[in-house]
Amino acid sequence: MKERKDAGKKILLATVLCGSALLLAGCGKGSKAYEKGEKLAGQGNYEDASRQFQKAIAANKERAEYYISYGMTLNHLGQYQEALQQFELAYQDTKNSISDQNNKQVLLGEAIAYYNLGDYQKTLELCEEAEEYKGASQLKENIASTRAAALQMLGRTEEACALYDEILDQDKEAWDVYLKRGTLKEALEDYEGAKEDYLAVVNSQKSYEGYFALYRLYQSQGEEEDARQIMNELLSGKADTPEDVCQFGKACYYLEDYETAAAYLEEAREGGSKEANYYLGLVNMIKEDYQEALNCFEAYLNVTENPESAMVYNQIAGCYLELEEYEKAQEYLTKGLERSDASARQALLKNQTILYEKLGMFKKARKSAKEYLAAYAGDAQMEQELEFIKTRIRQKVKKEG
Repeated sequence: MKERKDAGKKILLATVLCGSALLLAGCGKGSKAYEKGEKLAGQGNYEDASRQFQKAIAANKERAEYYISYGMTLNHLGQYQEALQQFELAYQDTKNSISDQNNKQVLLGEAIAYYNLGDYQKTLELCEEAEEYKGASQLKENIASTRAAALQMLGRTEEACALYDEILDQDKEAWDVYLKRGTLKEALEDYEGAKEDYLAVVNSQKSYEGYFALYRLYQSQGEEEDARQIMNELLSGKADTPEDVCQFGKACYYLEDYETAAAYLEEAREGGSKEANYYLGLVNMIKEDYQEALNCFEAYLNVTENPESAMVYNQIAGCYLELEEYEKAQEYLTKGLERSDASARQALLKNQTILYEKLGMFKKARKSAKEYLAAYAGDAQMEQELEFIKTRIRQKVKKEG
C-alpha cells in the first residue's frame, strides 16, 4: 500500500466519532451541506455540489467522505489536480472496514484523475491497488471499467476487451460498459461487434449516447442511409426537457439540417441547457460566422466553468485560425492541451500543426506533424500535411541558399 501523510489517522478518528453519539462540533452543519452536495451531484449539478462540499469541509475538516465526494465532484468538473489534493487528504493510514472502504474510493478517484491527466500507467497501478481492499463491492465495476479504459489507451486492447467482457458477464445491464466496449471494438475494426454493443444500449435504454455512437459508426463505414435512419429514430421520440431538445438539435446538426438544429438549440439554450451553446457554435462555424461561433463557445465556457471535454478549446482555436488571429488561437490550443483531455488531444495537436504552418514556422510544424503521426498513425490528412510542410521547407532552403 502507498505511504501517505499522518493526517489520514486524524480523519479516520473523526469519521468514527461523528458517526457515534459523541458528535463533534460542526458535524451537524457539515452533514447538512454534505447531504445537499450529494443530492446536487446526483442531479449532475457539480458546480453547486462543489460549493456544498466546501461548506461541509469548512464545518468539519475531519470527515474523509467530505473530501472524497468533493474530489469526485472536481473530477467531474475537470479539475483533476485539485481533485488529487482532496483525495490525498482523505486517505487513511489505518486498517479497518471503514478506512478500507474509504481508501478504495480514494484510489478509484485518483485513478480517474490520472486517467484524464493522461497518465495511464499510474491509473493501472491505482486500480490494482484499489482492488486489494475489501468491501465497497459497488465500486468493483467502476474500478474494472477505469482499468480497462487505461489498458485501451496503452494499446493493450485484448486485455481491455477481456476485462469489459468480464464486467458484462457479471452485469448484463452495465450500459456504459457496452458503449466503452463498442468503442474498443471499433478500434479493433470489429464493426459488427461494435454495432451489437451500441444497439444493445439503444434498444434497452433509448440512450442518446448510444444513438450518436451508432451514427458515428455508420458514418465511418460509409453507411449514410443507416446513419440518417438512426438520427431520425432519435427524432421520433419526445423532447420533454431542455436537455432533450438540445439532443434533438444535435441530431439535426448531424443530419446537416442547420436551420432546424439552430431552432432546437436556441430553444434548449433558453430553457437552460448548457450544452446547447456548444452546438450553436458548431452550427455558426458551418455558416462561417466565426465571430458568432466564438460568442456561443464563450457563453458555453461561462456557464459550464469546467467543460467535460477540451474540444471546445479546439473549436475556439479553429475560429481564431479562420479569423487569422493566431495569438488567440495559440492561447486556446495551450489551454486545451494543458487539460490533457484524451478525447480532444488529437484535434488540438492537429490544429497546433496547422497554426505553426500558417505562422511560417515550418520546422516546428514538421516536428509537430511527426509527433502527431507517431501518436495517431494512419491519418491520411496529416500525412499529406507533412509532405506539404516538407515541400515548404525545401523551397525556403532553396530560396535562402
